[in-house]
Amino acid sequence: MNIWTLALISACRHTPSTKSPETVEDTAATTTVEPSVENEPGTEPSTEPSTEPSSEDTDTDTDTNTDTDTDTDPESQIDATREGWVLVWRDEFLDSNIRSDRWEFEVNGQGGGNNESQYYTDRSDNARIESGSLVIEAHEETYTGSDGTRSYTSARMRTLNKGDWEYGRMEARIKLPYGQGIWPAFWMLPTDWVYGGWAASGEIDIMELVGHESETVHGTLHYGGPWPQNTYTGDGYTISESFADDYHTFAVEWEYGEIRWYVDDVHFQTQTSWYSTAGAWPAPFNQRFHIILNVAVGGQWPGYPDATTVFPQRMEVDYVRVYERDPSVVDSNTLTLTVDASCTGSSVNSVAITGPWANNWDSNSVVAADDNGDGTWSIEMEKPSSDLEYLWVINGDYENLISEMQNGGTCAPVTDYWNYANRIWSVGSANPTDTYNQCSPCP
Repeated sequence: MNIWTLALISACRHTPSTKSPETVEDTAATTTVEPSVENEPGTEPSTEPSTEPSSEDTDTDTDTNTDTDTDTDPESQIDATREGWVLVWRDEFLDSNIRSDRWEFEVNGQGGGNNESQYYTDRSDNARIESGSLVIEAHEETYTGSDGTRSYTSARMRTLNKGDWEYGRMEARIKLPYGQGIWPAFWMLPTDWVYGGWAASGEIDIMELVGHESETVHGTLHYGGPWPQNTYTGDGYTISESFADDYHTFAVEWEYGEIRWYVDDVHFQTQTSWYSTAGAWPAPFNQRFHIILNVAVGGQWPGYPDATTVFPQRMEVDYVRVYERDPSVVDSNTLTLTVDASCTGSSVNSVAITGPWANNWDSNSVVAADDNGDGTWSIEMEKPSSDLEYLWVINGDYENLISEMQNGGTCAPVTDYWNYANRIWSVGSANPTDTYNQCSPCP
């Protein structure tokens, strides 16, 4: 028995203090001190492929490299409209200097929690605006600061308490650096650390690249418990040329219970399954996060520069934009359910959903889905006024998610963990994209 109007669609998945002056010296004149590990309160270094949160207490360099002059606003001349979204924050990098009302420099030589080799500064040598783009530039040079001496310099900038969001589309158009030991990133950390130290409060890596694999970028979530009880899930996206050859647009669309990754508007990954040891799902990704841009040098994941690495290396950022969902889209009266059937291991001939509303899970009362042609199938229906309990049926076989829930899964919360485990769409949440018979995405 069917209580909603159902229709088939085709849709793609898609600190003030006195401190000694910091000096730059000839590379051969100073012995490098190994970088220390930096920590957020209660955090520990992450494992590959993570970038660890920085210390909240950072040095203050003498070169502030910032400008808050807002007498003119040429940004308004640039069309940044995006269907279904409302622009709420942007930096097109059209000012003469980096704006301190939008960005804060993290100045330290603490190694990023990943045994990185650079000293992050706020010098214009390392971060500046050139011809309408933000340039973050890594140099091979001996640099001494309060955290010791390092053999490389770079910059790391964040929007903490200047731009913080819970949900939205975060997008940047970037030309990336390359080379062994080079590690650029466009990513997000929690603003309030509600669920505790890294990674219990989460981390969203929108884009990372390890320079010796310049054709592949990575999108990753870090979550679970405080280190070392943390974990991560993610995927990569590869193109036929180097990401250093031209600008590309990197984005996530982060909604309640779902995060989607895009490169040049190509949707390559969706994640819906994660957890925090300090809160119920969708924790930790239901709190405010801020944006970080940086170029690291060295580290556990990319390795370290060698004789093939060319310096300087620069990341050029054309813009950073943040959108929120257009309320008219959020209030749409249509619900779309999508399932990824590409990792079933067999030919898929029919896909449907069923539930207690379908004559009490009757196999003859299922509602058929439409093949999107990319391994996913979708159903469109009038949005229910109450929560929808359901399971997917492929080739007549009902998915069984009991073992998934017994092993820490969260995708079927209507469960006794032994006899049944059913999915649920909750009123007010986003359109779900599921993976048949499992909580994690297809590999």
